[in-house]
Amino acid sequence: MRNPAFPDGAPNWVDLGTPDLDGTTAFYGGLFGWEHVPGGPEVGGYGMYTLGGHTVAGVMTVPEEQAASAWSIYFQSPDINATAQLVTRSGGRAAFSPMDVLDYGRM
Repeated sequence: MRNPAFPDGAPNWVDLGTPDLDGTTAFYGGLFGWEHVPGGPEVGGYGMYTLGGHTVAGVMTVPEEQAASAWSIYFQSPDINATAQLVTRSGGRAAFSPMDVLDYGRM
């Protein structure tokens, strides 16, 4: 990614979970010219789509019985733990608890 400064609350990442990684990669490759860079075992196969040497999205395989293809969007937060607590206090539900993502940051 080009590493722009994202204001708090702005979308700052997208990724796709899909049971058909090859078909999805062919589709977005044909549509946008994206190339797939597979991730290693340390990230569970989570890979990146790139365009012109810049990362544009993440992608991972999900078992077909687990979910259909779906995009997820992430938002900038100055304190992910406080944001997750606010979601719960406001009646929402987080899909998972805040966690470190290697040396990239927290989500």
